[in-house]
Amino acid sequence: MRKKDIWISDLTHTAQGISANTFPLGASFVAAYAKKELRNSCDVKLFKFPSHLAEALHKKSPTMLCFSNFSWNFEFSYRFASLAKKRDPNVITVFGGPNFPTKSAERKKFLQAYPSIDFYMKWDGEISYVNLVKKLIKYELDITQFKKDKVITENCCYLIGDEYIEGPDHRIHNLSEMPNVYLMGLMDKFFGLGLTPLYEFTRGCPYACTFCNSGHDFKNLITRKSIETIRQELEYIAKRVVKDAANTLLYRGLVLSDDNFGMYKEDVEIAKVLRDIIIKYNWP
Repeated sequence: MRKKDIWISDLTHTAQGISANTFPLGASFVAAYAKKELRNSCDVKLFKFPSHLAEALHKKSPTMLCFSNFSWNFEFSYRFASLAKKRDPNVITVFGGPNFPTKSAERKKFLQAYPSIDFYMKWDGEISYVNLVKKLIKYELDITQFKKDKVITENCCYLIGDEYIEGPDHRIHNLSEMPNVYLMGLMDKFFGLGLTPLYEFTRGCPYACTFCNSGHDFKNLITRKSIETIRQELEYIAKRVVKDAANTLLYRGLVLSDDNFGMYKEDVEIAKVLRDIIIKYNWP
């Protein structure tokens, strides 16, 4: 049986330099878990630059075209999705990310305003996205019948006509159980492209700030990677940080995606790991 093509993108504008100049970490988490769980049925590819995605789309249409949704790239990504569906209506489009309302009534209005989105994944995307794909495969990718049957799957939001369907909230409770995107080599192709490594130590936030996507009480659970995993991944990155002809590091920094760093006692141990990496590699 021919494998399904799943393309996952975290696009950035590039007209005046690289606007969002970090590795596509969130999208890579979803891609890594999909590779792990769907390896026998799907071929998963990860994109960051619009030119690379456009080139791939000129050659073929994927089975599923997926995008991260941030305030800085949504309109751009939605344009890609709309054009892809115009050329091939069978392409299944999935969006996910924090630039999405937290109330069901507002989520419905969002999807009504952007009809080229077939499914939207709220909250953590790794497990919930893979479960959506598995259910779609059982339906032989017939999303019309899938939606007519009003299939409920966690974190998944969609419209059937004017009716809004929303699955139950789902979060990852143990970050250490997720695939290591750096150690599995998924990020290797992004070194040397002018991007800065992005990393996540912990996920979740105990606070309820109204201005923040992580302020929702559903995200209060704090889950973290093990110290040993952090050490292995940071060392992996440090060994691959590109140097120029003068042996000068091109990536001086490391960007953290944690909601809070330095407020937990466990962060002291992480800081010690960072110190060891800095001493050994002069990075970050």
